[in-house]
Amino acid sequence: ERAQRSGDQRTAASAQLIGMFARLYGGEQGEWSEEALQVAQAAIGPLEREQAHSELATAWRLIVLVHGIAGRYRQADEAIARSIHHARLAGNERLVARNGLVLSMNALYGPTPVPEAIAQCERLIEDGLSDRQVACSVMCALAQLKAMNGELDAARGLYREARAVLRDLGQGVYAASTGLDIARVELHGGDLELAEREVRADYEFLASKGETYFLSTMAALLSRLVRDQGRDAEALEFSLAAEKATAEDDVESQALWRAVRAPIVARDGRIDHARELAHAALELTRRTEAPSMQADALAELAVVLAIAGDAPGARQAATEAMALYAAKGNRASAARLASLGLID
Repeated sequence: ERAQRSGDQRTAASAQLIGMFARLYGGEQGEWSEEALQVAQAAIGPLEREQAHSELATAWRLIVLVHGIAGRYRQADEAIARSIHHARLAGNERLVARNGLVLSMNALYGPTPVPEAIAQCERLIEDGLSDRQVACSVMCALAQLKAMNGELDAARGLYREARAVLRDLGQGVYAASTGLDIARVELHGGDLELAEREVRADYEFLASKGETYFLSTMAALLSRLVRDQGRDAEALEFSLAAEKATAEDDVESQALWRAVRAPIVARDGRIDHARELAHAALELTRRTEAPSMQADALAELAVVLAIAGDAPGARQAATEAMALYAAKGNRASAARLASLGLID
């Protein structure tokens, strides 16, 4: 406000940008993304006139996050290139590194095939990242990719090393957020009991801090870990917690809690509601460029349809999911789906 009164557009724009980041990580409910995009786009013109490259890098990084949260990975990649360009002109190596992290996340969740995504993440690590926190996050993305490729031992080694370094750095919330990576790695055919134990501790830590940005997705993944061990009632409790904590524009978490809950509801005899949840989750994922996310939603829909006695529908959903897993190169998820016996 003082900057605006004095006509200091650069400081005012910077303050607005940082304010949007604070709101994102504070887990504020409502449509954050649209407002964040408007704030970033409004800031770019004045900042370009002042050649404020560090602030421009931040503005483009905010746009990266908006597109990433929505699963628009191609648009996110375009914004990353602009953010890196301005960060380098500003000599801001920390922001260059953080954009490298987003590149690894896009490779993980987007349509890049697993072998190519693994190579991208390994190059980022080999080239050296100036920010150790970022390096650990890239290692965790690589862990998930290795698990997709059936390399569970390598995946575990990566996430364990990353978690140890983050804890040594005193990164409490950030270290706890890697529980998401443990859950996803172990869900690829690993140790669900181990994952539940570690992720539950991270979930309780985040809850004690009032954190909701990571907590919403972690609650949904805990729901699946517990559900897949045969404890539907407890899984439903975590699903409800995920629903409560999830922001309206967080596509991944909104889809995830619905998809995970759908088979639980179906087994409880509420078939129509289960179908609604599963179809809603699938429609949310179809707005994204995330093949594994779409395939996961289809796999859950297939399970619901099988419980409902709709064998042809279950087979069709499972077949589509299998094609998406194959396109991504997600061998572990394809093997898990095949084991359900939904495809002839």
